[in-house]
Amino acid sequence: MSDLDIQQVFSLRYRTSQEADRHTDQLRQQLGLETKAQVARLALGRSLAMGKLPESSVDSKGLDIPAQSLFAPENIGAWIGLMVTHSLVSGGPVIDSLEGLRAAIRSHWHRGAVELWRDFVECEQNYDKFIETLISR
Repeated sequence: MSDLDIQQVFSLRYRTSQEADRHTDQLRQQLGLETKAQVARLALGRSLAMGKLPESSVDSKGLDIPAQSLFAPENIGAWIGLMVTHSLVSGGPVIDSLEGLRAAIRSHWHRGAVELWRDFVECEQNYDKFIETLISR
């Protein structure tokens, strides 16, 4: 039985690590995006594509973002489904509570932001090369 309720999930605030928060802001500025949430969604997607999360814990010292900014009402269910399915398929911790979901989002956001920043640096911080890398991946 799961304690996940979309209304409760949508009323929470989410945060990542201090390191990922820094990379999120750097990427937001470098890519000309308006909000950290736009980068956070890219980071979540990047991490979900990478397979099982590492077992190490991630600090939660980054600034938080309300769920209404991170997710839209019309796609919150899809994001929850992606997180839960990824956990089940990859053998990660089962996401059956709000805290489990928050931990998964924090970890995926952290890993994804770190990897996106690494990708950006490897592209010599060239916007077009970075976008090509994202598309080809």
